[in-house]
Amino acid sequence: KRGASYRVIFTFTDEGGLKEMTWTYPNGIISLGGETTAAGYLFTSNSGDPYKYQRKWEGVPGEESDVYRSNVITYSDFQAIGGESDGTIANHEWEIAIVDMHTNITTRKLVLRITNEGSRIGSID
Repeated sequence: KRGASYRVIFTFTDEGGLKEMTWTYPNGIISLGGETTAAGYLFTSNSGDPYKYQRKWEGVPGEESDVYRSNVITYSDFQAIGGESDGTIANHEWEIAIVDMHTNITTRKLVLRITNEGSRIGSID
């Protein structure tokens, strides 16, 4: 729901080891706060598009002997701040890319739907 805050957890894994993960999302649509990671580094990177933000996770350089096979990124204050104000449902695509230790890249799209209605996530109805 627009204006509501959520706790969101991203997990990613690769048996051969993880090198980096990026997620690119539309500018001005969400606010990400309270970001933490179980391992490695989180930072903002250049998306190459002025209308999109990009966040990036990287393992600790030089620690390939302790390969990260999985990781968890948590946002304790994930909030929808943009979208249509007239109640129209708006879908916003995120682009997620994961790079393994052999430089193989897996990409996926995540659709974030913003409405003026409450979410059914976690509902017991």
